[in-house]
Amino acid sequence: MPVDLQKLFRPKEIVGIEEAEAAVGVPLRRNARLVPSRAQGGGVYTYGLNRSAEIVMILPRPEGILLHTKRFYPSGVYRLPTGGVDDGEPILDAARREIREETGMELEPTRFLFHLRYPGRPGAPRRGFHSFGFLFPESSGEVVPEDEGEQIDDWRTVAWSKIPATILELENLDSGWIGWGQFRSLAHSFLLECRGAHPEWFS
Repeated sequence: MPVDLQKLFRPKEIVGIEEAEAAVGVPLRRNARLVPSRAQGGGVYTYGLNRSAEIVMILPRPEGILLHTKRFYPSGVYRLPTGGVDDGEPILDAARREIREETGMELEPTRFLFHLRYPGRPGAPRRGFHSFGFLFPESSGEVVPEDEGEQIDDWRTVAWSKIPATILELENLDSGWIGWGQFRSLAHSFLLECRGAHPEWFS
């Protein structure tokens, strides 16, 4: 990896990227664009204030892929589940912990799919924010979140062909949520790109 990309995609504050690559594959990488902020008008959405990274959980079902919603989301809005990486926590450990906390299932990641890096905001305490997409085995078991604090309200299996509609909905939420929705839509778009480029990863 060129030196400049090494600094961007393997920052010292993120632990375990190389170990995850060795265990479950080298991901596709992308520098994400800035997104609007619901709080700052023309600024960028206020991601990454409390942590440097998150896990995006890709949970296939026989009929498609699992999305979730939370009690405080706009009505009818579903998205890929995510969970924060604690400071100093290896990202594979975070993936295992988050899947258990959010679904109640003990699943091992099968593929490191993508690494999205969002640029840091001027004056922000962190240089950037990272979304690590991990694919988990196909399952059909009941989803029972362990962490009530997440306020997960419902899960829905969505056909892969319906994910573009999910992206469109996230990108066009009402003004109070538009920055968040555009930020959240990016992982869904990159997931579809990964699936198109490497369908064998999803077999």
